[in-house]
Amino acid sequence: MLKDSFNNVNGAIDTIRQQCEQYIVSDVDLRERLRNEGKNVILDLFRQYYEKFSRKDFTKNRDKYVRYDPRTLEAIIDNFFEHRS
Repeated sequence: MLKDSFNNVNGAIDTIRQQCEQYIVSDVDLRERLRNEGKNVILDLFRQYYEKFSRKDFTKNRDKYVRYDPRTLEAIIDNFFEHRS
């Protein structure tokens, strides 16, 4: 069950990341507000999920399922809405 759960979370993060790469918000203040709101909504819930389940012994190949940690997700959100080469 945890494998499916982590697969779903990874898929959601990948989808959000891809969608946000398609949009560029040139207004710096608006871009920062959108990123901060994303952190408020997504990051706190992800931290709780990560702390509760990431250390469980549910697979021999942990890196396949636990692909993101809270710091990595925060860095991803920090790059939303801005073209990066």
